[in-house]
Amino acid sequence: MSDTLRTAIIRLAYANPELRAHLLPLVEKSAGTYQDYVSGKKDEGEQPKLDKDEWEARYGKGGKGDGEKKPLTVRDAIKETDTISNRLYDGLAKANDPKARPGSGFPRDMRKNPVFKEVFTLMDEAEEEAAIAHSLSTGGVAKDKNGKAIPAKNLGAYAASSLKKHREAEKALSEAAKKWKEQKG
Repeated sequence: MSDTLRTAIIRLAYANPELRAHLLPLVEKSAGTYQDYVSGKKDEGEQPKLDKDEWEARYGKGGKGDGEKKPLTVRDAIKETDTISNRLYDGLAKANDPKARPGSGFPRDMRKNPVFKEVFTLMDEAEEEAAIAHSLSTGGVAKDKNGKAIPAKNLGAYAASSLKKHREAEKALSEAAKKWKEQKG
C-alpha cells in the first residue's frame, strides 16, 4: 500500500470515528521485528527514527527482549501505563506505611521530600504524556505546552514515551523507598 493511500485512509478514519474499526485494520503496518525495521532503514540509507520502545508500542508483536513484556499495540501501552501508575501510587503509600491498602493514597508531604523528587518528576512527565496519548487515542484534540495542536500521528510516540517514563519512575521509586526506610529506621 502506498504511503499516500495509507495517509488518506487514516485521515478518513480520523474524520469518521464510526468507520475507524473498519478502516484502521487496513493500514496496520508490520515490520516483523525491531531489528528488521532498523536494517530496513539502514538499507534505505536512513537512520531509524524510532527507538525500540516506541517501535514496540506502535508495531511490536510482544515478547521478551530485555526481561520486560513488550506492549502489543498503542492501546496496550496505554493500559500498561495505567497499571504502572496505580502501582506507583500504591508503592508510595506502602513506602510511607507498610500496612497501607491499595488505593489508599499517600501523604502530600511526600512530594516535598527530596528522596522522592525524581519519582514525582518522572511521574508528572509520564502522566502529561499519557493524558496526550489518551486524548489522541479517543480522537480528541491534544495540545502541547505552547498551545499548539498535536497531530494524531504522534500517538505512538506519546504512548511509548509515557510508558518508558512510567517504567523509569517505578525503578526510581524502588531506590527511593530504600532510602526512605533508611531515614525512618
